Amino acid sequence: MDLFIKIINQLDIKKQCKKFQLPLYQCPHFLFIVMGILIIAAILSTYFIGLRYVDDPLLIVLIVMVLTVFLLLIAFLINNSFEKVAEVAQLKTEFINIVSHQLKTPILNLNWAADILFSKEKEIAPEKKGEFVEIIRENIKRMRELLNELVMVSKIENGRHILNLETVNILDLFNNVVSFFRPCATKKNVAINFYSEGDFSKDIKIDPLKLKIIIENLVENAVRYTNSGGRIDIFLTILPKEKIIFKISDTGIGIKKDDYKIIFKKFCRSEEAQKIKTQGLGLGLYIVKTYTEQLGGKVSFYSEYQKGTTFILEFPVAFKQAKNLERFTLPNFWLK
Repeated sequence: MDLFIKIINQLDIKKQCKKFQLPLYQCPHFLFIVMGILIIAAILSTYFIGLRYVDDPLLIVLIVMVLTVFLLLIAFLINNSFEKVAEVAQLKTEFINIVSHQLKTPILNLNWAADILFSKEKEIAPEKKGEFVEIIRENIKRMRELLNELVMVSKIENGRHILNLETVNILDLFNNVVSFFRPCATKKNVAINFYSEGDFSKDIKIDPLKLKIIIENLVENAVRYTNSGGRIDIFLTILPKEKIIFKISDTGIGIKKDDYKIIFKKFCRSEEAQKIKTQGLGLGLYIVKTYTEQLGGKVSFYSEYQKGTTFILEFPVAFKQAKNLERFTLPNFWLK
């Protein structure tokens, strides 16, 4: 049934053209139908010409079949190329719209604060100057974060994701990230709990920067989308057979089932997330998934709308085992 609905949607030319924001004559689906008509015309012409000049009926059938397969293959390749071009064009348009929108607010804030600070028309009290300097600092920080995300995605897309493996203590790394976000959680009246289980006395070899970015994105999201009075539980354990499992659960806004398929995509944010935080490029979870896979791991999640979300990540301790991860059983204390 789902396949049938999908096919019907694909045949809705008007809807598909609107999706790619293209006029009818440039729409891949319209061009595919036009090419289909031309193919049918070419096949019929070949058949009737064959009847007139070829005596063997089987040879006519063979010629028509070969021509049909060839033309269909050419039509498919051309249409597929047009569709990819259309998708890239659409993505570029969305990228420009999102980035320009996200940069507009901090630039306006910077301009406003700078105009007041350097205005010669009226004196500003010293204590007020500090407030405007803080506004400038916060907006510069916000722009830097946006640019950092764009640089990370650019490196991912261009295949420039070299792993800088270092020997680190994984528990210390997690403790540092959790400690960094704890004041923010406390300010929101959100309890943040960190549990660890296993032998962390031995350092492991991993890319600490990428792992830190993964943890920061997930913890920051949990803090941001958990309301006052909520809680965040973070679990870290080393299981037998050299495997690290990281789980983070919150009692936040959750994710609607309709949004499951988009949360790891670039420039995609759920409606609920946009209501709580209007700023954001929608790149955080895309970076989390990509970096996790680069480290040889995998990420999964489950969520209940308006009740909370849980992300589970697993990594191999030895990077060489990245392609041979085994199934794992969660420790008992995770199920509490």
